[in-house]
Amino acid sequence: MKKQLLIVGIIALLVIVGLSGCNLPTSDTKRTLPDGTVVTGDANQIQITKYNLTKYQNLNVRRWYIDKSPGNDLGFSEVEVTYGSINISDFNTNLSKREYICENYLKSILHVYTWDADYFGYNTYPGRAYHTAISDVSLGTEISSWKVNGTAKNIGKEFLSYPKITVNFYNTAGAWLASAESTEQNKPSGYTWNFSMTYNGEFRNDVNYISFEVTAKPYG
Repeated sequence: MKKQLLIVGIIALLVIVGLSGCNLPTSDTKRTLPDGTVVTGDANQIQITKYNLTKYQNLNVRRWYIDKSPGNDLGFSEVEVTYGSINISDFNTNLSKREYICENYLKSILHVYTWDADYFGYNTYPGRAYHTAISDVSLGTEISSWKVNGTAKNIGKEFLSYPKITVNFYNTAGAWLASAESTEQNKPSGYTWNFSMTYNGEFRNDVNYISFEVTAKPYG
């Protein structure tokens, strides 16, 4: 009799454990975005609704004082531009092209107040003693960085205190190269947020594709 009761007790315990297991949320899930990008982790709680992966290159420009000797070379400044977005082959001869690049890319990094009519010189503020010129404008041949911008959504029922999104970078052979992450705070169920990450590390020229890992509770 005792043996039968023991068996019944074991069976009941197994049933309880099994039922409780059915109620546990599946934490580690996997989803594939329409473009084939894989999302792993808490994908049943955080959804990548959209994203873009953009590579950049450096636009370089040399600065020097027009009214001073060559020894007053100010060196090079650089700004990132979308890779392949501009052509500077006729920068020195095409005034319209030069104006566009100077106004849209170089003005902010050089702190230009006014450009000369030919867009080869500028002043940083009224009455500046040393008028500044630009020369040696060039585009870097290598990738300067990758930027991942997108939108995520809390599709679960729980309030997310510290949702984290990690981007993993891979080469053409599928080898992992590096990762970057973005952590937000306090996202109620149904809410969306924007994320942005940059990778400019050692293997940036080898990047071929990415994957996402989403974590609903990165701190336990």
